[in-house]
Amino acid sequence: MMKGARGRALDTRSRASQLGARQPDRARQAAAQMAPLARSAQLTAQQGVYSARAWAAPRLERMGQALQDEVAPRMNVMLSATARRIDPARPPRRRWPVVAAGMLVIAGGSAAAAAMLNRRNLGSVTPLNRSEDPGRSSAAPRDMAAAESKAGDVNGHGHSS
Repeated sequence: MMKGARGRALDTRSRASQLGARQPDRARQAAAQMAPLARSAQLTAQQGVYSARAWAAPRLERMGQALQDEVAPRMNVMLSATARRIDPARPPRRRWPVVAAGMLVIAGGSAAAAAMLNRRNLGSVTPLNRSEDPGRSSAAPRDMAAAESKAGDVNGHGHSS
């Protein structure tokens, strides 16, 4: 019996190897038969996708326009109202820095005006113990400069040259 089982196993193995040797040929034949069918399916799918896109594009465009014209303004109003409602109250502004700056500007302007008036009035003031005639003009600036150079310093000491 062994011989019979072994013989059948060898017979099955040889058939399998024969069939296996023919498989690449059968695969090539199947591929050759399926290639035109696959190409046809690809073209059909491409046409279907193109048709669907051509059908959907104008409808999407109209829907976008409708949303922009009808829904968007309402959404804008609603969002703006909500933003105003939830916006916290602004804290009161401090006005004292502005007032202080204004006071400084006024004080500076007043000081500058006083200094200008003081300079202008210094030239017209005459000494009280003046012995000259009121009709005569005061000494010339050259005479005053010469008198100052002969006079001493504030503390009474003269200059040494």
